[in-house]
Amino acid sequence: PSGDYVAVTGPTQVYDTRTGDLVFSPDPWGNGPAFSPDGSRFAILTQSGFAHLYDFDLALSGASPEEALIREWQVLDATGLVVRGTEDGSRLLTGGMDERLVVFDRDGAETLMRIPTGPLATIDFTSDGRRALVSGIDGPRIVPLDIEALLTIARSRLTRGFTPAECAQFFPEGGCPAIEELRGLA
Repeated sequence: PSGDYVAVTGPTQVYDTRTGDLVFSPDPWGNGPAFSPDGSRFAILTQSGFAHLYDFDLALSGASPEEALIREWQVLDATGLVVRGTEDGSRLLTGGMDERLVVFDRDGAETLMRIPTGPLATIDFTSDGRRALVSGIDGPRIVPLDIEALLTIARSRLTRGFTPAECAQFFPEGGCPAIEELRGLA
């Protein structure tokens, strides 16, 4: 964020922009590198679909990538392309060829939301963190990250209720909602 460091991919490497020195090389093949707003964390997605979150301050002090690694977790079923964080550093967003956008807490410990999107090439949060800007083969679009906004969109697209088999699968305790309930009209 300060512009003091730049990350490049292929073999992931972080350089000091003032000196040109290589300061950190955490993963041989990472994608979509991102720094936290305060510059204390660095995240990448590996080609195998894992997110790596590093303590960048520790890495700058000479720690190995293994020592600086805060957490590693699988985020994608296929090749991951991008990881981004909100401006306040509270959430992480991943997307790629697995056709979904996933929102995590700041440590990647909890999945907050998964949204089917189709393959994605670029992603980012809007400045307020309430929406994601995404672009894939179907062009750019804005995706709400508020569950109520997503439910409103989903309800507007419902064309039928659940079948008896779906009711048994999704509502085994009973209480399968009617189409009017699903649309929020009941």
